Amino acid sequence: MSYTAARARGTGSAVETPMSDSVPCDLDQKKDARSPVAANKSQGSLELVREMLFMPIPAHGICTFRMMFGVVMFMQTAKFGDVFTKFKETSMVFPYGGLGYFPPVNPEVGDALLLLLASSSICTMLGLFTRLSCVLNFVLFTYVFHICESNHNNHYILFCHVTFATIWLDWGTCLSVDSYLRTKVYPEISRKIRGRPTDVRSSDAVICQLPTVPWWQVFMMQILFNIPYFYGAIAKMNYDWIFRAQPPKLWFSRREGWMFEQWWFPWFIAWGGTAFDLGISFVLWYKPTRYILGFPNAIFFHCMNKYMFNIGVFPIVMTCALVLFVEPIAVSRFWAAVRNDRTALLLVNNWEDRAREGTHRAAAAADADVDADGDADVEGADEHIPKTSKRPRMRMRQASTMVFLSMLAIFHALFPLRHFVLYPDSPSWTEEGHHGAWHMMLRTKRGWGLLEAVDDTGDRMVIDPTRDPTLNDRQTRKVVQRPHMLLLYIAHLQKVYKAAGRKLDTVHVHSCFTLNARPLQRYYVDTANALDYVGKYESLGTTLVGKWIEPLASISSPVPMSLQCEENLHQASAQLIQGSAVNPRHKFLRLLREAGLAWEEGPVLHNRSQFAYTLYEYPRNSAISSSSLVY
Repeated sequence: MSYTAARARGTGSAVETPMSDSVPCDLDQKKDARSPVAANKSQGSLELVREMLFMPIPAHGICTFRMMFGVVMFMQTAKFGDVFTKFKETSMVFPYGGLGYFPPVNPEVGDALLLLLASSSICTMLGLFTRLSCVLNFVLFTYVFHICESNHNNHYILFCHVTFATIWLDWGTCLSVDSYLRTKVYPEISRKIRGRPTDVRSSDAVICQLPTVPWWQVFMMQILFNIPYFYGAIAKMNYDWIFRAQPPKLWFSRREGWMFEQWWFPWFIAWGGTAFDLGISFVLWYKPTRYILGFPNAIFFHCMNKYMFNIGVFPIVMTCALVLFVEPIAVSRFWAAVRNDRTALLLVNNWEDRAREGTHRAAAAADADVDADGDADVEGADEHIPKTSKRPRMRMRQASTMVFLSMLAIFHALFPLRHFVLYPDSPSWTEEGHHGAWHMMLRTKRGWGLLEAVDDTGDRMVIDPTRDPTLNDRQTRKVVQRPHMLLLYIAHLQKVYKAAGRKLDTVHVHSCFTLNARPLQRYYVDTANALDYVGKYESLGTTLVGKWIEPLASISSPVPMSLQCEENLHQASAQLIQGSAVNPRHKFLRLLREAGLAWEEGPVLHNRSQFAYTLYEYPRNSAISSSSLVY
């Protein structure tokens, strides 16, 4: 396929168009119609930023990434395949703070949403209904991800940000079904409807050029994919990671193989990972080091991550994002060579020649004036090109784009750092300010937690949330380790008591945890009534450290007596239930039955002594229903 660019009336956008034999592609015509404009030396910095952001660049780079991202989105959707199946096994979900207003749909509707998400991912890859598929990707993926905190993964947050950004991209400009329909099928249909041949010269201006997008679109995507690197490096600059090589030492102590047995390997991962995250963004942006250092190191880093940790599709999408840093014209040349398109190669050569002459920025300024004043034909184009130093007027769309980019930059610059200002203790311990701060794989937290619940009659019950048969296995692994999830579970427990005809008065949490192989200590303040803090976790500027969460003890001194705890869960449980005539496990199960919940025992979980359970029905004639238990 050869290329032309047809300026649509009132838009001035360039699209990929099949060449007509009757209208040869005259490369010199491009130069005559778009004479270079001398840059105004006196223009302000805002005008220079505008020119840079809206400078047209070849679209093949970002469109190539579109195809790769569509494939990765489909892979991620496949990994989400059992999300709603898991929800069948639980009586509640754990929504993120402030996002509990969107209850989960039933499993049948959920599976249909996942199918729709898979379809929109394929459409994104093909470039079919590109804008609509991007909107669906963002809405559906963000919804499924935020239903339950037990499914949390840092790279899912990256997907939410990226899918939102893609809504505003013109990455269906080429290498897409949309561009083929727009430039070949629709004109042919129009010709048949009108009953006469289409004259491409009848458009306002027909000039030969590569399909382009504004530079800000590629720059925005580069920023988004560099954020996990840079802020990940800031997060790694903590005592455990830098001076103790923890938790890498814990991870590799359980691995077999020569590499994992070397004393220096955890230190290499800790220090090397920090150096890589801190420097890779600048190495990729600096052209002399991009291909020599940036690409080989990035590929090696992500291959190692995939091999050692198997962290889903994150290494794949970050590797695919490297195409965003390749010179766009080089990607255009690649596709022209793949298709053996001589005309396209000539257009690439012409673009490179004009780039060396430094005329692209001046042509962008001329475009702004032409589009602001109206359409221009080829013969009269010179009349619309400014001959003086008069500044082109900034259009409303450009101003809106600049405001949007500024707000996006401010959010991504400040939000990951909020825990430094709002929450004093380590987010790896308290989890306050952890989400969205790019603290990736920086904590290994182990321990136990038991709830001591007392109702209005004075009846006391000891509850182990990890053995709650109405939670699924993903939830039981995290419910005690994450303070926010535990508060949600306690709020859920209130509803269970109410459904059983009781009133829950107090809940005290007894716990013993270790973070990154530190000495064991209490996690929760066992004298505090957890009911007083339900709905107050990570409120703006309000920390629960010292109120319901114990501060992290210094590793340089022994754990204070007030924070010391019993390591053995069975001994701690025996002390709490001392004097009770009823088995606490049977007592808790009876409470659940009184609340109308039913379950069945399943297989033993891997590396755990507890049973997994599947909630298979909600009695319709009881005082409690599935909707009333979903928090």
